[in-house]
Amino acid sequence: MLANYATKTEHSLLCPNEKVPCINAGNGCPAIMFRYKRARHLEVCPASVVVCTMEWSRPWMCTHDFKLNPCRTFNSSHKHQLDIALALQDRRMWNKWKEIPAIQSQLGIIPLMKPICHFLCARPFRRDEYCWHYKNVHSDIHGGLNGWLEHRCPLAGEGCMYSLRRIHPCATEASVIHSDILESFGVTLQKECNNSNIKEIPKGESILQPNGGIITHPQVEFDHLPFEVLRYICRFIDSFSLCNLSLTSRRIRDVCHSLVKERGIMVQKWKRSAIDGEVHWTVSSQHWLFSTAFSPVEKWRFEEEGHMSNHLKNCHHYERNVHSKPFKVMGFN
Repeated sequence: MLANYATKTEHSLLCPNEKVPCINAGNGCPAIMFRYKRARHLEVCPASVVVCTMEWSRPWMCTHDFKLNPCRTFNSSHKHQLDIALALQDRRMWNKWKEIPAIQSQLGIIPLMKPICHFLCARPFRRDEYCWHYKNVHSDIHGGLNGWLEHRCPLAGEGCMYSLRRIHPCATEASVIHSDILESFGVTLQKECNNSNIKEIPKGESILQPNGGIITHPQVEFDHLPFEVLRYICRFIDSFSLCNLSLTSRRIRDVCHSLVKERGIMVQKWKRSAIDGEVHWTVSSQHWLFSTAFSPVEKWRFEEEGHMSNHLKNCHHYERNVHSKPFKVMGFN
């Protein structure tokens, strides 16, 4: 009996078909699976979070000459321009970081040697989302803000804020946007779907049945659909869209909340505490949320929305100063 019990115990520890909790069960992952699936599960494990450590710099944020600060000319009408949207995000982050935290007196500050403001991404992602986030956001979008994604007017140095979007994702009618709420980039569809297989029944339209009966189809709102149908639809939406969709209504937020353990990530909140005169960091709570990762953009297409030459014809900063009479170049008598 003891031999059989020992053999059974060893078998449960080694059998690949034994159901066991996730390796990150101690970190909050609730999944239970076969042992041979644990390695593959780590790519989508909500508790196996990777924090992006990408940095970028802006020298003009630290200058004391506010006349040279280009952020002073930005307004809400320029938010659709990606480079300006990122600059406004950096300004909000800079103003937030200048606030003195509660434990400032207990910590020392190591200033940077150069007068350059560094910004850290610090976004949490699942392991399968991190590689595409780094490639699409930091390599493609951040790397293309120097004139590839946004084609600026040649007179931008004179103050013209006009720009043209020239590179788009290969998906039909897809475009890159920036969300001020999430402080992140994303991909959206600019136009409505024109699929011929989808038939829309207008509100109040009546259909005559063969038996003589009449059925009226009232217009159905999206959030009035059954909970199971909404949950099924939301499973096909990326995390960036789920974050924005959860802000539309309470019912949609409940639908997204039911998917957070399936599609979201779990981030532990730590607190600083003193025990017996020694300082320790302990986990205070577990925070479930959706990451800001959007659908991967594998290829990009080059398509300008217009021609810059057409803008230069009406550009307010393109004023030609033609002299018909001789004039002094140097102010000598």
